[in-house]
Amino acid sequence: HRSDPALVRACLAGDERAWEDLIDRYGRLVYAIPRRGGLSEDDADDVVQTVFAALLRALPGLRDQTRLSSWLITTARRESWRVSARAR
Repeated sequence: HRSDPALVRACLAGDERAWEDLIDRYGRLVYAIPRRGGLSEDDADDVVQTVFAALLRALPGLRDQTRLSSWLITTARRESWRVSARAR
């Protein structure tokens, strides 16, 4: 069980398994946020994809890698709000 900073470093070094481990570790958490917010399964799937794509882009500049879960939660909430507002 590698720490979040170790996984981030491995991802930045091109370790695809580390990326899969991050998705396995946090995928359900990220998915639960839009579902709890009332979004459909399809919209929740879209939120998950968007959040992890954003994470991939943000990894090199992620300041506090020990707070990765907080970053994911905040990003998932914001994306959920954006998808919800767009649907209205």
